Amino acid sequence: MKTLKEAERPVIVVRKRRKEPRRHQGGNWKVAYADFVTAMMAFFLVMWIMGMDQDSRELVQGYFTNPSEVGRGSPLGAGASSASPLPPLGWASQAERNEFLVDRGRMGAVLASLELRLGEAGLGDEGMDVEMALSVEGIRIDLMETRPDEALFDRGGSDLTAALGRVLAMVGSEIRSLPNDLIVEGHTDRTPFVSSSGYGNWELSTDRAHAVRRRLEAEGIPPERIREVRGYGDRRPRVEADPYDPRNRRVSLVLPFLATPPAPPESPLRPSLPWREARGEGS
Repeated sequence: MKTLKEAERPVIVVRKRRKEPRRHQGGNWKVAYADFVTAMMAFFLVMWIMGMDQDSRELVQGYFTNPSEVGRGSPLGAGASSASPLPPLGWASQAERNEFLVDRGRMGAVLASLELRLGEAGLGDEGMDVEMALSVEGIRIDLMETRPDEALFDRGGSDLTAALGRVLAMVGSEIRSLPNDLIVEGHTDRTPFVSSSGYGNWELSTDRAHAVRRRLEAEGIPPERIREVRGYGDRRPRVEADPYDPRNRRVSLVLPFLATPPAPPESPLRPSLPWREARGEGS
């Protein structure tokens, strides 16, 4: 029988909670996340390839088809693979297309160097401008006047000004290392040439083109590289809206590609270099 003190003592109950083992979460979410990242990578890779031009796509295709040939200097590994013996669409052979790619890269490097040098020459102060483009036909360099007074030749004549002579010296030093032919074109504005002998803009544009040809030959361009010398008179104005615009008085230098690219009308060859494209005025 409990005593009075024992009856008044509080009862303490200790309860121990049983811990259940922690469940393992597993790595299923990691697999799902990896699949998601892989799908996104594939999506962006497809979008990146779709944004390329045709040449870049074929370079990528050639690498994955035959990467060893790309490392040995072949622009397209697929061209050296027996799995794809047919040449690219529109080309007579893979070698011809490779030659065009090398030629275009060489021309692009020359244009970049020439634009840098001419940009530092301050031609705007001389009343002239130079426009360069890499187009379907090759390199086109337009030397044109920008103000009413003559800046390229003496008025009504074919004698080169000192400013044009300096520009042709720079152009000649850059393009004389190229193997491409050269075409020289002369253009005048619509201002009538007054002469009792019948000498007119046709003769003037031709004489000016020949004067440029002779100067380029003096700068080291071999005469056998001159393919044509053309005089267009006022029939191909740079600015059609104003045939008297000074920019119509110009000389054009054209260096065609060694291999003509098969560019259909619906997909013309686009310039792949960062310098200025030919402006659309009167072209």
